[in-house]
Amino acid sequence: MKISTILISFFFALPSFANPVLDDIANCPSSPNCVSTLTDQQDKKMEPINWDKRINPIEKISEIIESMERTKVLSKSENSLHAIFISSLFRFKDDVVFYFDQESNKIHFKSQSRVGYSDLGVNKERMEELSRRISELK
Repeated sequence: MKISTILISFFFALPSFANPVLDDIANCPSSPNCVSTLTDQQDKKMEPINWDKRINPIEKISEIIESMERTKVLSKSENSLHAIFISSLFRFKDDVVFYFDQESNKIHFKSQSRVGYSDLGVNKERMEELSRRISELK
């Protein structure tokens, strides 16, 4: 590898968060099957959800997801939640990750298809709907 390639890679590397969940949320592929609140790709960027810190958002998000069809919460912690959504027709799996930033009282998220190039806007529609439902819980 040439030294110029190494230097360019060093100076233009994407910023990394100290938190691996935030790194995951920020990392959308170049394919149009992902949306995120932390991506630097403007066509995939969505706004985080504002939240009242008196209420535990992870538990509320978990309740909403578990009430939906073909969904499963895979893991959750005090500040994060990972769920899977399965499409009705072809059984495609989409991963959704939430992170509650206690300092800013914002919920960051990413929704991404596991396979395929395009999702025909399904991830964006899902996150718009979930954002609306979560915001109504305040």
